[in-house]
Formats: sequence, structure tokens, C-alpha cells
Amino acid sequence: MTKSVWMVIWMAVMALLAFPASGEFYKYRDASGVLRFTDNLAEVPPDQRPNISTYEGVQTSRDVPAEKAAAPPSAGASKSAASVGGAGSGSKQDPEEERRRLEEVKQTLDKERDELARQKEELKEERKTLRDEREARIYNEKVQVLNQRINAYEQRRKVFQEQVDDFNRR
Repeated sequence: MTKSVWMVIWMAVMALLAFPASGEFYKYRDASGVLRFTDNLAEVPPDQRPNISTYEGVQTSRDVPAEKAAAPPSAGASKSAASVGGAGSGSKQDPEEERRRLEEVKQTLDKERDELARQKEELKEERKTLRDEREARIYNEKVQVLNQRINAYEQRRKVFQEQVDDFNRR
């Protein structure tokens, strides 16, 4: 066989043996407020590291984007969403009653944050056990759903923080 035939066979074998590639990237806002993405944590300014968002995923050569329904929020997420945007925000409430309501919302958000962190750690462990592309696709879908839940949590947390700031200004 000629050298070019062997080269084609070798490339075909390498393509068939390709493993899923995993990656982690970070999202943050720089000093001028511009949204930045990087895959190198060292590029994130130290003062921005507490505020970064981390995303993980596994992408295989055969992955095709598919329509994915978001997972229904957990019971805690629903409660915190109702509490954060519920009645009493911005209304003329007794300050002590409003403080108690805000504290309850904070506790709910803290529990949800802890649950999301636990699920993220479980996914990191699951990533170590992936054996084929099918498992990688399923894993990647789980990561996307978790990232959607994390983004929804972050939105609720920001609304809550605005309410706390408003309460503190009054």
C-alpha cells in the first residue's frame, strides 16, 4: 500500500477513537463593565473572582444541538422565586416584618445555593466515569440544565439583593 493510503487509514482510525473533550470557562465583568469570557482562571482579575460564573461541558464530535426543555425548578426555587418577587417588596410594611421576610428569603436562597453546589460536585464526579459519546451527551445535557438553574438562581439572588439594598436605604 502507498504512503497516502496508510495516512488516510491512520486518520480514519484516529477520528473514530476521538474522546469527548471537556472544558470549563468563566464569565465575569471587567472594570469597565464589559462582559468577558475566558478558559483561564488566571486571566480573571483577583477582585472579580468571587463574582465569576463557571460553566462546564462536554462536547463530542457528533454532538448536535437539540431543543432542550429546562428542568422544572425545585420546590425551594419556586418558593424563593415567589418570596423574592412577592407582595411586600417596596410596599409600606412594618420594617421588622419586612426584615423577617427578607431573612426567610435569604435562608431559602442559601439552601438553594447549597443544593446547586452539591449537584455541581456530583456532576464533576460523574464526569470522571464517562465511557462513551452517548454518556457524554447525556452528561452535557445535565450540565446545561444545571447551568440554566444556576442562572435562574442568580437572577432571583440579584432581585433579592436589590430588595435588601432598598430596605437598607430606607
